[in-house]
Amino acid sequence: MQSRCRRLQLRDPERRRAHMRRSVIVLCMLALPLAFWLPWHDVGTDLVRAWLILQKNANGYVAAQMQALKEGSTLAPLIGGLGLAFLYGVVHAAGPGHGKLVIASFLASRDAGPWFGL
Repeated sequence: MQSRCRRLQLRDPERRRAHMRRSVIVLCMLALPLAFWLPWHDVGTDLVRAWLILQKNANGYVAAQMQALKEGSTLAPLIGGLGLAFLYGVVHAAGPGHGKLVIASFLASRDAGPWFGL
């Protein structure tokens, strides 16, 4: 029944034009991301390739530093590794989740100073 009413409504030329305009707008909205993606496709591929090379070099550097640590020649890799682990933890905790909103709303609902949360 509803499709028959819809067909009767689209017999009106003004409604048909409005329907076609909406259809064209929806198709353009669906095609717009593709239009922006296509020129940058090679850039994305190059970025992935550069990232993989960087990751391979970093892995080799870390392996060499761990070998030096194992041989006991220096403690610099251990200190650097702990520093990097700490920085990664800070960045990871700043990401989504981890209850930041819950803690912020808890502190906002209390008469708490800036050091209360620490």
